Amino acid sequence: MPEQLEVAEQRAHTMIQHYIRLGHTHIRTHVNVDPQIKTKHVQLVKRVLQDYENQITYEIVAFPQHGLLRNGSEFLTILEDALKLGVTHIGGVDPASLDRNIGEVLATTFALAKKYNVGIDMHLHDRDTLGAFEIHRILDFIEQKKFSQPVTLSHAFALAGISDNELDELMQRMAENKVDVTTTVVISDENLTLPVKKLYDNGVTVSFGHDSLTDHWSPFGTGDTIQKLNLFIERCGYIDEYQISQSLRYASGGITPLNEQGEQVWPKIGDQANLILVDAVSSAHMIARQCPISTVVSAGEIIYQTDIALKGAYRG
Repeated sequence: MPEQLEVAEQRAHTMIQHYIRLGHTHIRTHVNVDPQIKTKHVQLVKRVLQDYENQITYEIVAFPQHGLLRNGSEFLTILEDALKLGVTHIGGVDPASLDRNIGEVLATTFALAKKYNVGIDMHLHDRDTLGAFEIHRILDFIEQKKFSQPVTLSHAFALAGISDNELDELMQRMAENKVDVTTTVVISDENLTLPVKKLYDNGVTVSFGHDSLTDHWSPFGTGDTIQKLNLFIERCGYIDEYQISQSLRYASGGITPLNEQGEQVWPKIGDQANLILVDAVSSAHMIARQCPISTVVSAGEIIYQTDIALKGAYRG
């Protein structure tokens, strides 16, 4: 990573421009904080994102990719230095399997989040009852500490592998504590695809995110949310216009042009003018056929525009 610092800034610019071309008007970025790089990546990303403040909104997660406790007390000082730089969230990874100390990881994370008034974004890959136990402990801390900042569970693979009764209990607690979930819609031989619609229908906000664009985890990251939606509907077997069109909400903060009764709810006068123009005849058509974007509008201003061959309903 130190060897890549020379090119990291240009890579960050390129990635942001890539996201904008693909219709994103908000970015939450997870920025490594570790004993080698310390706060250099956070400083760099803040500097780069400031160049796009008139185009997009953004959040920055100070992310201890290599664990919170296993690098010793000196690392906690580094992480706190990163929080002082004005990030919006503190991150975390698998307190059970990575740090092997759920209680201390969560106590430290919540204490720092409260001290610096930031949200929490906890990445949980631990599965089945272990992962479910981690989620329950996170909910315990929210309730005991009366923690009011936003809490996100990313990946949260355990939600895909527990019994219906266990899932129902977790969903109820998550909804009551306004804990949201971000998933990359994992496709795997193992049971890793979350019950997205069931979570959403039970009051748990679910959103689609992206991973592995330039890193070493896998070669499948694209940053293309229309492609992600297409992957989701195929995985779930959604083939009718109603189910496909309603799936848009997982990529748009819950907004769909028509509600479940078919009534127009967006756009209306006074709505924030964040939108994309797509060569499609409906949102279902856009998702099913992965139609191309021609224009991206953020807060009423065009931030990206390109010429595309309009084929509309006749797209292949």
